[in-house]
Amino acid sequence: MKENKIIIISAAMLSLAIIAGSIIISANLSQLGIRSSDMVFLDKGLINRSEAAVYLSLSEEEFTEIFNKSMDEKRTSNESVYPTHKYMPYIEFPIGEFRFSKSELDKWVEYNMYNK
Repeated sequence: MKENKIIIISAAMLSLAIIAGSIIISANLSQLGIRSSDMVFLDKGLINRSEAAVYLSLSEEEFTEIFNKSMDEKRTSNESVYPTHKYMPYIEFPIGEFRFSKSELDKWVEYNMYNK
């Protein structure tokens, strides 16, 4: 009988801890401006501009500014050969939309952390 009470109390405490943790995580995501709907892209291979901004913890305006600057630098560069991840990697579709690979964005971030 005493063991059953201990198990019930332990289960109740664990349940409360899980609920409290969920509330804390949700509050922190809200403070960062991240909605649960923004997290859906995490399983996708290619992501769009707004998803890439969230992935890199940037506002869409900041991401667009960095992306445009990277594209301009690449266009005006006189380099015939350059390091793969010097410029932001993207795929442009014929309809004018851009997609980004999360793994390539990670490599781009890492390259630019050490080479700028």
